[in-house]
Order: sequence, then C-alpha cells, then structure tokens
Amino acid sequence: MDIMARQALSYYDIVAKTAENLHLHGTFKITDDENRNFFLKIYGIDDDSDIVPGERVYHTYEQIQLESEILLLLSDSALKTAAPTKNRDGDFVTTLGPDSDGEPMFATITSFIDGVAKKHTETPTTEEAYIAGAAAARLHLESKARLLPLAAKRPHKRQGYMRKIQKRLSRGIEIGTLTEAQYEMSVECCEAVIECMDRLDLDMENNVGLVHTDIQNSNIIYGQNQVTLVDFSRSVYSYYLYDLAEMCLHSDFGGSSPELQKAILRGYHSVKPLDEYGFFAMQTFFAVFILTLMALCIESEKNAWLDHVLKWFTDEVHPGLVSGKGYLDPSLFEDIL
Repeated sequence: MDIMARQALSYYDIVAKTAENLHLHGTFKITDDENRNFFLKIYGIDDDSDIVPGERVYHTYEQIQLESEILLLLSDSALKTAAPTKNRDGDFVTTLGPDSDGEPMFATITSFIDGVAKKHTETPTTEEAYIAGAAAARLHLESKARLLPLAAKRPHKRQGYMRKIQKRLSRGIEIGTLTEAQYEMSVECCEAVIECMDRLDLDMENNVGLVHTDIQNSNIIYGQNQVTLVDFSRSVYSYYLYDLAEMCLHSDFGGSSPELQKAILRGYHSVKPLDEYGFFAMQTFFAVFILTLMALCIESEKNAWLDHVLKWFTDEVHPGLVSGKGYLDPSLFEDIL
C-alpha cells in the first residue's frame, strides 16, 4: 500500500483490505474488510496553481473543508454525488505531514461512486453529452437553491479575477513573450468578458453561484441513463455559463464535434433554459478559460501552445468578442431554443 495512503487511512475507522492507486495522482479506491468501497484523495500543492505558478488556491484546509460541505449537500440531492466521511476526530479534512517542499498535505475520504469512468481523451456519445449537460444544469439549480453561502466562500472568478489576469499578462511584455499589440488584444478581450459579467450581474440569482469548472469525461461517472459529477476541488464562485462553455468548447469533451455541442446545449436547456444572449456569453467564458491558461504560462519561452492561441485570438476570438457577435457559427445553436 502507498505510504501516503497508509498514513491517511490511519486517521479513519476503516480497516482497509486493498488500496488501488487510480489514474489520477494521489487518488485511491479503498476496499475495506466488509468489501465496502471508498475514495481517498490526497491534496498537495501540485496542480493547485491558477494564474500564478506555485500559488496555493484550492488545496488549503479551508477550501477542502468547503468542498466537503458542498459534497455533503449534493450527495443528498438529485445529483447523488459522493458523500464525505469523517475521521476519528469528527472532521472531513485530515492534515498529513508536509510534502517535499515543506507544504502541508491534506486528505479526504468519500463514498465511492460505481459506474464507468472514461479517460479524458475518450469521446462521449451524444446521449452521454446530453445527460451531462442536464447534470450541469441541475448542479446550477442546486447552487441557486442552497449552495450560495458556501459557493461565495470559494475562489471567485468574476470581475476582479479578470483584472488579475490582465496584470499577470502584462508580465509578458516585460519578458518578451507578448508584443504590445498582443497584450492590448488580451486586455480588450478581458474588458469584453467584464462587460458580459456586468450584464449577467443584473440577474445574479439566475447567473452566479457554484461552478464546477471541469466537467469532462475524467470527472464524470457514467451510469445507466445518468451521470454523476465528481472532483469539485477546483469549483469556484462564478457564472454558470462558465461550466457550459468548457463542456461545449473544450477539445476533450464537446469541442470535438458540433453534434456533441448541440447535445450538451439541449441537455442543459431542458433543465435550465438558455436565451440567445447566453450563447454569446458562453463564448466569453471559454475565453476566460483560455486567458487563465495564457496567464499561467506567460513566463514560458518558446511556447508553441501560446503561439497557436494568440493566432486564434487574433483571427477569431478577439473580433468576435469586441463585436458582440461571438466567434462561433451561430447556426450551431439555431435549433436549440
């Protein structure tokens, strides 16, 4: 058994028979002596950065505690997410020893969701994409109904976040990874996003709350005619359309085909109706996702991905956002409403 898994389990009243190391770093399927299954997750500083490399954002004790409280509520909802398990001290979050950099590590144990977990590179069927879209909408309705007090304590991706991205991208001019023109283009894209956020704020009750930010195959458990969302560790307080944007446009999910995009949109619309402005706004929030990645890697020299993205922003995204028309073919969504 992995030494970290053994250390974490020592804090729980679970007699582990096996601990299977899953495909994600620091995650284990635990089977106890009564053949019950649990999910063990160990949180380190790895994969915790958002805009600034090395900055701890999501994997602090306080944020993991919030994640557990959110799961507790969602496990008792139509979404049936994994339920957190308390350790011997009655806490959802267990503090472990420091990692190699001296940073504290934490662990949680939840119930194990049975079903099919696809690799992130596997393409969903249109039926799966539809059900996933509906599940995302149900999450947002649950947020509106009872998660807002917890969601508001999660990291925010709102107007202040966009200002932080702008400031981080200005570093690119200093070190030569962005030209002045490229930086000005990114600023104008950020301003278009902020304008969209301001408009959605006019109806915050229906537009702002808990956002998963990573609904894709690797974070979905597929069952018969339903899906279960997992891994809320990077959930934030933001605009619901952020989730829809990533699902529809990320290359590892809906972005691989127009048919999948339509299926996701139909599924979402069947639970939480969309309007025409939502289709444009969705595109601005995928730009937020890309701008975040740009900010994170802005100090990397000779970055082929950044070069590709900058060309895409120059040719399509920037003109679409500043014009208010978007950068996707509108015919893609004509039959959704």
